[in-house]
Amino acid sequence: MGNNSNPSYVFLKGTTYYFNRHIPLDVRPYYKSDRVILCLKTNRKDQAIRAARSIAQRLEDYWLSLRLAKIDVPALHLLRDRPLKVSQSSCVTLSEAEVCQ
Repeated sequence: MGNNSNPSYVFLKGTTYYFNRHIPLDVRPYYKSDRVILCLKTNRKDQAIRAARSIAQRLEDYWLSLRLAKIDVPALHLLRDRPLKVSQSSCVTLSEAEVCQ
């Protein structure tokens, strides 16, 4: 019995496998189409499933970045206009260490 909880988004056309995935509604405005279809350039099902999982994960990561870009920054009112200047450290710099040798 296989694991059906993780869809592979793979279909066979002729002897070649393709990736097929609907684009979620919330990120669809960024696309010209409502689905992504890519040729996986293989006729082996195991390779197609592995490639499709990788593509699906990359799409999920990208879609998450689009979703996060739309949300407000939490605690935005606590951010400074400009970052504080880094204080001078009492540590020896690399150029100073070379002179001491």
